[in-house]
Amino acid sequence: MPAAYTIAQISAEQIDVTYPLVRNVEQALQQAEWREICEAIIQRRVNLAGANQIVIATNRTGYVRGICMFRVRSHPRYGQLLDVPIFVAISAGDVAGVSEALLDHLRTLAHNQKCRTMRVWGLGADNLSRTLRKNEFDRWDHGLLVSVEVDTGDL
Repeated sequence: MPAAYTIAQISAEQIDVTYPLVRNVEQALQQAEWREICEAIIQRRVNLAGANQIVIATNRTGYVRGICMFRVRSHPRYGQLLDVPIFVAISAGDVAGVSEALLDHLRTLAHNQKCRTMRVWGLGADNLSRTLRKNEFDRWDHGLLVSVEVDTGDL
């Protein structure tokens, strides 16, 4: 049976569709700013270390059911960290399934990037802008911390 959701990098056609989802967790973000962020990521086409990335969960009919923005960063307490300031899952009947698909994707990315921890920020306002302030990023007392199994043989 095929997977219920496809996880892929955001496309140009999905930028405006995803803005209302992101606006729910990043109220200060204007649509023009969102377009600029997404277009820069799409044009880059290469996942540079430390650069923001955006993935979308779509259902079998192509409707967007989730979005997350993330990047690998070095945290003073946790070392390599997959930091996820934006995580939104929507569905009339399968929010858990959408969330699981996104989290599985993020866990795989974290593992591949040798991150021992993944942090999904809570539903507080303006998480994206908060991650840009060093004193907010360095805090350890917010968000959901998820341990990621990493093969330490090469570390």
